[in-house]
Amino acid sequence: MRNVATLAVAYTRDIPKRSRRERGTRRKRNLDLGRRALRKIGVGGAGFALGLAGFYALHAWGVTLRGLFVALLALPGAYALVGTLELATGSPFRDLSQRWDELRGWQRGALGTFVVVIALLILGGIMILTDVLPRMLSG
Repeated sequence: MRNVATLAVAYTRDIPKRSRRERGTRRKRNLDLGRRALRKIGVGGAGFALGLAGFYALHAWGVTLRGLFVALLALPGAYALVGTLELATGSPFRDLSQRWDELRGWQRGALGTFVVVIALLILGGIMILTDVLPRMLSG
């Protein structure tokens, strides 16, 4: 019976070696993806911050925005979230979308429900911390 180290050496011997060019290309592609993702986060975050500042400035002048104008504020935020997703997964958004479409219906439903529940728990935790924590520290 072979030991684990011998099996590992035998397994790695059968894996074809990649050339330096192939390894460098993969690193460069991942670096470019990270830069693009950070750019999306920055542009989307800046756009959202500018839109939010404009929203509050108009509100201070007595102009109330509703409906479509408020929904347009979410577009740069969504762009930043796409960048965050790309940075977290290391894959372009179109590849993630293609993999999502390849899932079966019940898998999409279960995973989608799981993501929504986790997002609600995180948002609820943030809301509790931003409300309860200042009260605890001040009193």
